Amino acid sequence: PTDYHCQKTEEGKHIRYYNLTFLPDVLPLEVQKAFRQKDIPLVYEFQGKEWRRTLELAQWLCSEYQNPVKDVVREEGILSGIRILCGLLYRKAQDTEEKESGSQNELVRQAVAYIQQNYRNPLTLKETAEYVGLSPSYFSAFFHKKLGMTFSGYLLDYRLKMAARYLKSSSLSLKEIGSACGFAGYSYFLTSFKKKYGVPPASYRKQKKELTG
Repeated sequence: PTDYHCQKTEEGKHIRYYNLTFLPDVLPLEVQKAFRQKDIPLVYEFQGKEWRRTLELAQWLCSEYQNPVKDVVREEGILSGIRILCGLLYRKAQDTEEKESGSQNELVRQAVAYIQQNYRNPLTLKETAEYVGLSPSYFSAFFHKKLGMTFSGYLLDYRLKMAARYLKSSSLSLKEIGSACGFAGYSYFLTSFKKKYGVPPASYRKQKKELTG
């Protein structure tokens, strides 16, 4: 929710996707809570038999939803199918999370994930420190030691990277992009972007379009 999405394919290729949109209360409260506590995107690339089974389930859900005959049994079947898909994604994300936690400090990983999930909002060091359960002063030193940059430096750098992504892949105006990436002031966005990339946002967008055009 509130994020921007874009699908792209290589030249000559095609894509087919199934978009299942549903209200959160389709899932039990405990399941909703478990999903909200996840610190990584619920994205997974299925392979082989696992992919075929998942695709068949998605196709079945779409056909059931489009069936003109509506009854309680069919609706319950759709709800169950959605919950199964969500369960698959959750378990795959959990497996990925467990693998990554062994190579990166858990607290830093949580802080980085929190920043990446909330960079659009006015985000402070104190708020992030409270999220990972550390005092602001200790968290500040700990974060800098592990990542080699300050909290504010990382937040700014991430916002600028996301802004660059939107400049390349969207038609949003510069002001909309600045706001969407968490910059409180438009002039600060322009100045910070030029300092990092060497050119203003408008010139950066033009260069990228010429390269791909």
